[in-house]
Amino acid sequence: MNDKPYLAKDYHYTGPKVIVPLVGEDGNVFFIMARVTKAMQRQLSLPHAELEALKEEYRDRAMAADYDHALRVTLEYVDEPEDEDDEDDWDDDEDYDEDE
Repeated sequence: MNDKPYLAKDYHYTGPKVIVPLVGEDGNVFFIMARVTKAMQRQLSLPHAELEALKEEYRDRAMAADYDHALRVTLEYVDEPEDEDDEDDWDDDEDYDEDE
């Protein structure tokens, strides 16, 4: 019996999505996956165990096949920012100085 049912071909993620700008960003699949999992940590209010399980699910599914598959899986977990202001706010690590 498969202990990871989310790896089934007919599985489709329907849970909460995170906002991560993808257009115009580094296309390296590992960079994309790191940004998505980081956004999950920052944007989703889930108990630690559920968050870790969700990140594992995403990584396992994204790495199950080729680059195109990884991008299709990523789009199940991510919403693009609606406007430029959302793009600036997605990551709390960026240093921001209003005076610049």
